[in-house]
Amino acid sequence: MVPIYAEFTFGSSTNYITFNNEGDYTIKAIAKAATKRDIREFDTPIPNEMGITDYQSLIGKTAYIIEGQVFSEVESNLYTALDKLRKVFNLKIAQDDSESDDGYLPLKWTENESRMLYMKPLAIDIPETRRNAFKPRFKAILKIKYPIITSQTSHSISATPGSYGTGDGLAIPSLGLGIPAAGLAMGQNAGTSGNGTITNNGNYPAWPTIVFTGPTTNPKISDGENYIQVNTSIIADETITITYDQDTLTILKNDGTNLIQYLDSGSTLFKVESGLTQYTFSGQSFGSPADCSISILDSWALS
Repeated sequence: MVPIYAEFTFGSSTNYITFNNEGDYTIKAIAKAATKRDIREFDTPIPNEMGITDYQSLIGKTAYIIEGQVFSEVESNLYTALDKLRKVFNLKIAQDDSESDDGYLPLKWTENESRMLYMKPLAIDIPETRRNAFKPRFKAILKIKYPIITSQTSHSISATPGSYGTGDGLAIPSLGLGIPAAGLAMGQNAGTSGNGTITNNGNYPAWPTIVFTGPTTNPKISDGENYIQVNTSIIADETITITYDQDTLTILKNDGTNLIQYLDSGSTLFKVESGLTQYTFSGQSFGSPADCSISILDSWALS
């Protein structure tokens, strides 16, 4: 278990807050990260506070709260700490930050730097009262991207249908992935498949990023039960990148062309389950160096 006052950071490498760290000032959070709570009317900031402008739209919804108090014996250090809080929770800065994911920023624990949680800052309330002038309290409202903690290390596989141009069997890829034993006849682009496995070391299904590399027609990736197929053709050195989660789906060609209309109607936006999963890359036709890669971050349930 993480101690209640465990040190953690929230933000990007150039715009972040460190909570529960002793120094010139201390921004102390009363929980180890963020706590889930239904938003009530007195939770929402007044309109001139930092954050969302339509603040009343949060009432009755579930969000995450980080609340605590700022301590410092030097007044100037106190202002520095408050400026850091306001800067990270400034909605415009957070969403424009080059290291954010559509406004979602990583929350990381110092004692376990390999794991992180993506959250979007919505608002922060710092009441300015004379009683708390040198120990101001704060309450930050955040939205969680999905209820999982992910590693910062990506795992990937590459499924290649093999070599082309001979009928003497298929070359084994350098990654050691299993592939069909049958060879291809000289000059053919007949459909075949390549297999690969990927391991999610966490305990929660992970959203993948899928990349098809041409030349191929109607590329398809399947875990045996579900599949994703894009009904179009790409030539050598062209790619199709598919990224998605519970809120978004993008299917882009390497030149930026949106291919979402070519997603096969039977496709299922699958997750990579905990443990080892085998995938099969197939299509209507292939040519060298057709390939499919899947990458994930290990994922753990938040609670």
